[in-house]
Amino acid sequence: MNRVELIGRTTKEIELKESSNGTKYINFSVVTRREYTDKDGNEIADFHACSAFGKLAEVISQHVKNGDKIYVAGELVYDEYTNDKGEKRKSAKITISKIEFLEPKKDTGVPKSQPKQDLTPIDDDNLPF
Repeated sequence: MNRVELIGRTTKEIELKESSNGTKYINFSVVTRREYTDKDGNEIADFHACSAFGKLAEVISQHVKNGDKIYVAGELVYDEYTNDKGEKRKSAKITISKIEFLEPKKDTGVPKSQPKQDLTPIDDDNLPF
């Protein structure tokens, strides 16, 4: 079984792209904190490369902003490539198949409607003026 699950925060704004064959995709990273610290007591963070394709990529690009806390699940994929120096390299990336938004939407500046108040009628005859 090849399954990865992370809870973390996005590290930059996500940009929706389209491949030459018309497939929509995104590449982004999620930062997570380890449960332990280094010898000096500092938190240790890991940055995870992620990608998504198709409709999921569109949804993520529309609703996830920099710094949002999210849950992602997917599979770990290794790619091989040759760098500018002609050296063969490997990279790991998580291909996302599921996402959950873990924070409420941020305030957009649009005022929310006020809840109706329970108003008790007042008898005008009892007013002092």
